Amino acid sequence: MTVGDALIEQLALTPETPLVKAIERLSQNPAKLLLVRDPDGRLIGIVTDHDIRRALLDGLDLTVPVGQFMNRHPMTAPVAASEAEIAAMMLARKLSHLPVLDDRGWVVRVRFVHEFMQAVPAAAPREPTAVVMAGGFGTRLRPLTDAVPKPMLPVGGRPMLFIVLDQILNEGFNRIWVTLHYRAEDIAGALREVPRYRQHVECVIEEKPLGTAGGLTLLPERPTSPFLVMNADLLSEVPLGEMRRFHQREGNVATLATREDHYEVPFGVIETEGTRITSLREKPRLTYRINTGVYVLSPAVLDRLVPDQPMPMTTLVEQLMADGGRIGNFPVYERWLDIGTPHTLAEARGQFGPSSS
Repeated sequence: MTVGDALIEQLALTPETPLVKAIERLSQNPAKLLLVRDPDGRLIGIVTDHDIRRALLDGLDLTVPVGQFMNRHPMTAPVAASEAEIAAMMLARKLSHLPVLDDRGWVVRVRFVHEFMQAVPAAAPREPTAVVMAGGFGTRLRPLTDAVPKPMLPVGGRPMLFIVLDQILNEGFNRIWVTLHYRAEDIAGALREVPRYRQHVECVIEEKPLGTAGGLTLLPERPTSPFLVMNADLLSEVPLGEMRRFHQREGNVATLATREDHYEVPFGVIETEGTRITSLREKPRLTYRINTGVYVLSPAVLDRLVPDQPMPMTTLVEQLMADGGRIGNFPVYERWLDIGTPHTLAEARGQFGPSSS
Protein backbone atom coordinates (compact mmCIF):
# COMPACT_ATOMS: atom_id res chain seq x y z
CA MET A 1 0.00 0.00 0.00
CA THR A 2 1.39 3.42 -0.98
CA VAL A 3 1.25 6.59 1.12
CA GLY A 4 -1.56 7.83 -1.14
CA ASP A 5 -3.52 4.62 -0.68
CA ALA A 6 -3.09 4.84 3.09
CA LEU A 7 -4.42 8.41 3.14
CA ILE A 8 -7.45 7.49 1.05
CA GLU A 9 -8.31 4.62 3.38
CA GLN A 10 -7.89 6.94 6.34
CA LEU A 11 -10.38 9.39 4.81
CA ALA A 12 -12.89 6.81 3.58
CA LEU A 13 -16.22 5.94 5.18
CA THR A 14 -19.57 4.54 4.12
CA PRO A 15 -22.85 6.46 3.70
CA GLU A 16 -24.20 4.58 6.74
CA THR A 17 -21.56 6.06 9.05
CA PRO A 18 -23.36 8.08 11.77
CA LEU A 19 -22.77 11.80 12.21
CA VAL A 20 -21.10 11.31 15.60
CA LYS A 21 -18.53 8.97 14.04
CA ALA A 22 -17.90 11.43 11.20
CA ILE A 23 -17.25 14.18 13.76
CA GLU A 24 -14.72 11.94 15.51
CA ARG A 25 -13.00 11.03 12.24
CA LEU A 26 -12.87 14.63 11.02
CA SER A 27 -11.50 15.89 14.35
CA GLN A 28 -8.58 13.46 14.03
CA ASN A 29 -8.02 14.29 10.37
CA PRO A 30 -5.73 17.22 9.40
CA ALA A 31 -7.10 17.07 5.83
CA LYS A 32 -10.58 18.05 7.11
CA LEU A 33 -12.11 15.86 4.41
CA LEU A 34 -13.93 12.54 4.41
CA LEU A 35 -14.58 10.43 1.30
CA VAL A 36 -17.91 8.60 1.16
CA ARG A 37 -17.75 5.43 -0.96
CA ASP A 38 -20.32 2.87 -2.05
CA PRO A 39 -19.77 -0.90 -1.53
CA ASP A 40 -17.93 -1.07 -4.87
CA GLY A 41 -15.45 1.61 -3.80
CA ARG A 42 -16.82 4.41 -5.98
CA LEU A 43 -16.88 7.95 -4.61
CA ILE A 44 -20.50 9.03 -4.01
CA GLY A 45 -19.92 12.11 -1.85
CA ILE A 46 -17.64 13.99 0.50
CA VAL A 47 -18.01 15.40 4.01
CA THR A 48 -16.14 18.51 5.09
CA ASP A 49 -16.06 20.63 8.22
CA HIS A 50 -18.68 22.89 6.62
CA ASP A 51 -21.01 19.92 6.03
CA ILE A 52 -20.67 18.80 9.65
CA ARG A 53 -21.47 22.22 11.08
CA ARG A 54 -24.38 22.67 8.69
CA ALA A 55 -25.80 19.33 9.88
CA LEU A 56 -25.50 20.48 13.48
CA LEU A 57 -27.15 23.81 12.66
CA ASP A 58 -29.99 21.91 11.00
CA GLY A 59 -30.53 20.03 14.24
CA LEU A 60 -29.72 16.60 12.87
CA ASP A 61 -29.42 13.83 15.43
CA LEU A 62 -25.92 12.46 16.02
CA THR A 63 -27.11 9.05 14.83
CA VAL A 64 -28.07 10.35 11.37
CA PRO A 65 -25.98 8.66 8.62
CA VAL A 66 -23.65 10.88 6.59
CA GLY A 67 -25.49 9.83 3.44
CA GLN A 68 -28.26 12.23 4.46
CA PHE A 69 -26.14 15.37 4.56
CA MET A 70 -22.97 14.70 2.53
CA ASN A 71 -22.11 16.73 -0.55
CA ARG A 72 -23.32 14.42 -3.33
CA HIS A 73 -21.82 16.48 -6.15
CA PRO A 74 -18.24 17.31 -5.15
CA MET A 75 -15.74 18.68 -7.61
CA THR A 76 -13.37 15.96 -8.83
CA ALA A 77 -10.64 15.61 -11.44
CA PRO A 78 -10.00 12.72 -13.86
CA VAL A 79 -6.81 10.77 -13.37
CA ALA A 80 -5.59 11.99 -16.78
CA ALA A 81 -5.74 15.67 -15.75
CA SER A 82 -2.41 17.49 -15.88
CA GLU A 83 -0.88 19.41 -12.97
CA ALA A 84 -1.74 22.68 -14.71
CA GLU A 85 -5.37 21.63 -15.21
CA ILE A 86 -5.75 20.60 -11.59
CA ALA A 87 -4.14 23.82 -10.35
CA ALA A 88 -6.42 25.90 -12.60
CA MET A 89 -9.52 24.03 -11.41
CA MET A 90 -8.64 24.49 -7.72
CA LEU A 91 -7.85 28.17 -8.21
CA ALA A 92 -11.04 28.90 -10.20
CA ARG A 93 -13.27 27.11 -7.68
CA LYS A 94 -11.28 28.18 -4.59
CA LEU A 95 -10.94 24.54 -3.54
CA SER A 96 -8.76 23.42 -0.67
CA HIS A 97 -8.84 19.76 -1.78
CA LEU A 98 -9.74 17.85 -4.94
CA PRO A 99 -10.28 14.08 -5.24
CA VAL A 100 -8.81 12.51 -8.38
CA LEU A 101 -10.86 9.64 -9.83
CA ASP A 102 -10.03 6.81 -12.20
CA ASP A 103 -12.41 5.43 -14.83
CA ARG A 104 -14.16 3.28 -12.21
CA GLY A 105 -14.99 6.28 -10.03
CA TRP A 106 -12.43 5.25 -7.41
CA VAL A 107 -10.37 7.89 -5.62
CA VAL A 108 -6.74 7.32 -6.55
CA ARG A 109 -5.38 10.50 -5.03
CA VAL A 110 -6.42 13.65 -3.19
CA ARG A 111 -4.77 16.91 -4.22
CA PHE A 112 -4.45 19.79 -1.75
CA VAL A 113 -4.14 23.48 -2.53
CA HIS A 114 -0.83 23.83 -0.69
CA GLU A 115 0.72 21.60 -3.37
CA PHE A 116 0.10 24.34 -5.93
CA MET A 117 0.89 27.47 -3.99
CA GLN A 118 3.73 28.40 -6.36
CA ALA A 119 1.27 28.20 -9.27
CA VAL A 120 -1.25 30.47 -7.57
CA PRO A 121 -0.80 34.23 -8.07
CA ALA A 122 0.02 35.99 -4.83
CA ALA A 123 -3.03 37.58 -3.28
CA ALA A 124 -3.03 41.09 -1.92
CA PRO A 125 -1.53 41.12 1.56
CA ARG A 126 -4.08 41.00 4.32
CA GLU A 127 -3.79 41.02 8.06
CA PRO A 128 -6.63 39.19 9.78
CA THR A 129 -6.86 40.71 13.24
CA ALA A 130 -7.55 39.06 16.58
CA VAL A 131 -8.17 40.54 20.01
CA VAL A 132 -7.48 38.50 23.13
CA MET A 133 -9.09 39.68 26.35
CA ALA A 134 -6.58 39.03 29.15
CA GLY A 135 -7.39 41.70 31.73
CA GLY A 136 -9.47 39.73 34.24
CA PHE A 137 -8.61 39.33 37.92
CA GLY A 138 -9.03 35.54 38.03
CA THR A 139 -10.93 35.86 41.31
CA ARG A 140 -12.22 32.27 41.35
CA LEU A 141 -8.67 30.95 40.98
CA ARG A 142 -7.30 32.68 44.06
CA PRO A 143 -4.88 32.23 45.77
CA LEU A 144 -3.12 31.04 42.57
CA THR A 145 -3.79 34.37 40.87
CA ASP A 146 -2.56 36.47 43.77
CA ALA A 147 1.00 35.91 42.53
CA VAL A 148 0.43 34.96 38.86
CA PRO A 149 -2.16 36.55 36.56
CA LYS A 150 -4.61 33.97 35.27
CA PRO A 151 -3.47 34.08 31.60
CA MET A 152 0.04 33.16 32.74
CA LEU A 153 -0.96 30.07 34.74
CA PRO A 154 0.85 27.09 33.20
CA VAL A 155 -0.90 24.32 31.29
CA GLY A 156 1.35 21.62 29.89
CA GLY A 157 4.39 23.61 31.01
CA ARG A 158 3.40 26.83 29.16
CA PRO A 159 1.26 29.84 30.11
CA MET A 160 -2.27 29.32 28.83
CA LEU A 161 -2.08 32.71 27.07
CA PHE A 162 0.84 31.44 25.00
CA ILE A 163 -1.20 28.39 23.95
CA VAL A 164 -4.05 30.69 22.86
CA LEU A 165 -1.71 33.01 20.94
CA ASP A 166 -0.03 30.10 19.15
CA GLN A 167 -3.42 28.75 18.09
CA ILE A 168 -4.46 32.15 16.73
CA LEU A 169 -1.19 32.63 14.84
CA ASN A 170 -1.31 29.12 13.41
CA GLU A 171 -4.83 29.84 12.11
CA GLY A 172 -3.50 32.73 10.00
CA PHE A 173 -4.30 35.76 12.19
CA ASN A 174 -1.08 37.76 12.07
CA ARG A 175 -2.11 40.92 13.92
CA ILE A 176 -3.06 40.30 17.56
CA TRP A 177 -3.98 42.80 20.24
CA VAL A 178 -3.96 41.61 23.87
CA THR A 179 -6.01 43.76 26.25
CA LEU A 180 -4.59 43.87 29.78
CA HIS A 181 -5.52 45.29 33.18
CA TYR A 182 -4.66 43.14 36.19
CA ARG A 183 -0.86 42.75 36.52
CA ALA A 184 -0.57 44.13 33.00
CA GLU A 185 3.19 44.70 33.06
CA ASP A 186 3.86 41.11 34.18
CA ILE A 187 2.03 39.80 31.12
CA ALA A 188 3.42 42.40 28.70
CA GLY A 189 6.96 41.67 29.88
CA ALA A 190 6.52 37.93 29.35
CA LEU A 191 5.19 38.52 25.82
CA ARG A 192 8.20 40.69 24.96
CA GLU A 193 10.49 37.77 25.80
CA VAL A 194 9.07 35.63 22.96
CA PRO A 195 10.53 36.57 19.53
CA ARG A 196 7.49 35.30 17.60
CA TYR A 197 5.16 37.46 19.64
CA ARG A 198 7.26 40.60 19.26
CA GLN A 199 6.50 40.51 15.53
CA HIS A 200 2.74 39.90 15.72
CA VAL A 201 1.42 40.74 19.21
CA GLU A 202 0.86 44.15 20.79
CA CYS A 203 -0.62 45.03 24.18
CA VAL A 204 -3.41 47.44 25.03
CA ILE A 205 -3.70 48.56 28.66
CA GLU A 206 -7.11 49.19 30.21
CA GLU A 207 -6.75 51.76 33.00
CA LYS A 208 -10.08 50.50 34.29
CA PRO A 209 -11.91 47.29 33.40
CA LEU A 210 -14.02 47.88 30.29
CA GLY A 211 -15.54 44.45 29.75
CA THR A 212 -15.16 42.10 26.81
CA ALA A 213 -16.60 44.60 24.33
CA GLY A 214 -15.66 47.94 25.89
CA GLY A 215 -11.96 47.16 25.61
CA LEU A 216 -12.26 47.19 21.83
CA THR A 217 -12.51 51.01 21.93
CA LEU A 218 -8.82 51.12 22.89
CA LEU A 219 -7.53 49.44 19.73
CA PRO A 220 -4.97 51.79 18.15
CA GLU A 221 -6.12 50.77 14.67
CA ARG A 222 -9.59 49.89 13.46
CA PRO A 223 -9.73 46.47 11.75
CA THR A 224 -10.70 46.72 8.10
CA SER A 225 -12.19 43.21 7.86
CA PRO A 226 -13.99 40.78 10.21
CA PHE A 227 -11.87 40.15 13.29
CA LEU A 228 -11.68 37.59 16.05
CA VAL A 229 -12.33 38.30 19.73
CA MET A 230 -11.78 35.67 22.38
CA ASN A 231 -11.01 35.31 26.06
CA ALA A 232 -7.51 34.40 27.18
CA ASP A 233 -8.72 31.66 29.52
CA LEU A 234 -10.14 29.43 26.77
CA LEU A 235 -8.29 26.36 25.61
CA SER A 236 -9.96 24.81 22.63
CA GLU A 237 -9.60 23.38 19.16
CA VAL A 238 -12.18 25.73 17.61
CA PRO A 239 -11.11 26.27 13.95
CA LEU A 240 -10.76 30.03 14.15
CA GLY A 241 -9.97 30.59 10.48
CA GLU A 242 -12.98 28.54 9.39
CA MET A 243 -15.15 30.49 11.83
CA ARG A 244 -14.06 33.76 10.21
CA ARG A 245 -14.83 32.38 6.75
CA PHE A 246 -18.24 31.18 8.02
CA HIS A 247 -18.94 34.70 9.30
CA GLN A 248 -18.18 36.17 5.89
CA ARG A 249 -20.16 33.55 3.93
CA GLU A 250 -23.24 34.06 6.11
CA GLY A 251 -23.13 37.86 5.99
CA ASN A 252 -23.23 38.18 9.78
CA VAL A 253 -22.51 41.30 11.82
CA ALA A 254 -21.40 39.07 14.68
CA THR A 255 -20.80 35.34 14.97
CA LEU A 256 -20.66 33.39 18.22
CA ALA A 257 -19.03 30.01 18.62
CA THR A 258 -21.56 27.89 20.50
CA ARG A 259 -21.45 24.45 22.03
CA GLU A 260 -24.15 22.00 23.01
CA ASP A 261 -24.26 21.24 26.72
CA HIS A 262 -26.48 19.16 28.96
CA TYR A 263 -27.77 19.36 32.50
CA GLU A 264 -29.61 16.63 34.34
CA VAL A 265 -32.08 18.12 36.81
CA PRO A 266 -31.60 16.20 40.08
CA PHE A 267 -35.32 16.31 40.92
CA GLY A 268 -38.61 15.45 39.32
CA VAL A 269 -39.94 18.46 37.38
CA ILE A 270 -43.63 19.28 37.64
CA GLU A 271 -45.73 21.40 35.31
CA THR A 272 -48.99 22.80 36.61
CA GLU A 273 -52.12 24.71 35.63
CA GLY A 274 -53.40 26.35 38.78
CA THR A 275 -53.90 23.62 41.39
CA ARG A 276 -53.70 20.83 38.79
CA ILE A 277 -50.49 18.97 37.93
CA THR A 278 -50.34 18.44 34.17
CA SER A 279 -47.06 16.55 33.85
CA LEU A 280 -44.28 15.04 35.88
CA ARG A 281 -40.84 14.30 34.45
CA GLU A 282 -38.36 12.44 36.61
CA LYS A 283 -34.89 14.05 36.52
CA PRO A 284 -35.13 15.34 32.95
CA ARG A 285 -31.99 16.00 30.93
CA LEU A 286 -31.98 19.51 29.51
CA THR A 287 -30.08 20.31 26.32
CA TYR A 288 -29.05 23.84 25.40
CA ARG A 289 -26.32 25.77 23.57
CA ILE A 290 -23.75 27.81 25.47
CA ASN A 291 -21.64 30.79 24.45
CA THR A 292 -18.00 29.66 24.31
CA GLY A 293 -16.48 33.15 24.52
CA VAL A 294 -15.19 33.15 20.93
CA TYR A 295 -16.56 35.80 18.55
CA VAL A 296 -16.04 37.16 15.04
CA LEU A 297 -17.19 40.75 14.57
CA SER A 298 -17.56 42.97 11.54
CA PRO A 299 -15.73 46.32 11.88
CA ALA A 300 -18.99 48.32 11.77
CA VAL A 301 -19.88 46.85 15.18
CA LEU A 302 -17.26 49.13 16.73
CA ASP A 303 -19.43 52.14 15.93
CA ARG A 304 -21.81 51.07 18.69
CA LEU A 305 -19.17 51.35 21.42
CA VAL A 306 -18.55 54.48 23.50
CA PRO A 307 -14.93 55.17 24.46
CA ASP A 308 -14.12 54.67 28.13
CA GLN A 309 -17.54 53.08 28.77
CA PRO A 310 -17.61 49.46 29.97
CA MET A 311 -19.71 47.01 27.97
CA PRO A 312 -19.97 43.22 28.12
CA MET A 313 -19.94 41.41 24.81
CA THR A 314 -23.33 39.88 25.57
CA THR A 315 -24.87 43.37 25.89
CA LEU A 316 -23.37 44.38 22.54
CA VAL A 317 -24.76 41.28 20.86
CA GLU A 318 -28.20 41.88 22.37
CA GLN A 319 -28.18 45.43 20.99
CA LEU A 320 -27.19 44.20 17.55
CA MET A 321 -30.02 41.65 17.60
CA ALA A 322 -32.51 44.31 18.71
CA ASP A 323 -31.50 46.36 15.68
CA GLY A 324 -32.11 43.41 13.36
CA GLY A 325 -28.45 42.56 12.83
CA ARG A 326 -27.71 39.01 11.70
CA ILE A 327 -26.02 37.10 14.53
CA GLY A 328 -24.40 33.85 13.45
CA ASN A 329 -24.25 30.57 15.31
CA PHE A 330 -21.00 28.66 14.65
CA PRO A 331 -21.44 25.22 16.27
CA VAL A 332 -18.37 23.79 17.99
CA TYR A 333 -17.85 20.06 18.40
CA GLU A 334 -14.12 20.22 19.13
CA ARG A 335 -12.51 20.18 22.57
CA TRP A 336 -13.22 23.33 24.57
CA LEU A 337 -12.52 24.38 28.15
CA ASP A 338 -13.25 27.64 29.96
CA ILE A 339 -10.65 27.79 32.73
CA GLY A 340 -12.19 29.67 35.62
CA THR A 341 -11.87 27.41 38.66
CA PRO A 342 -9.23 25.12 40.20
CA HIS A 343 -11.25 22.16 38.92
CA THR A 344 -11.27 23.31 35.29
CA LEU A 345 -7.59 24.28 35.53
CA ALA A 346 -6.77 20.73 36.64
CA GLU A 347 -8.96 19.38 33.83
CA ALA A 348 -7.12 21.55 31.30
CA ARG A 349 -3.77 20.33 32.52
CA GLY A 350 -4.98 16.77 31.98
CA GLN A 351 -6.50 17.38 28.52
CA PHE A 352 -4.00 19.83 27.06
CA GLY A 353 -0.86 18.68 28.86
CA PRO A 354 2.22 17.36 27.02
CA SER A 355 0.97 13.77 26.99
CA SER A 356 -2.51 14.59 25.64
CA SER A 357 -3.40 14.88 21.97
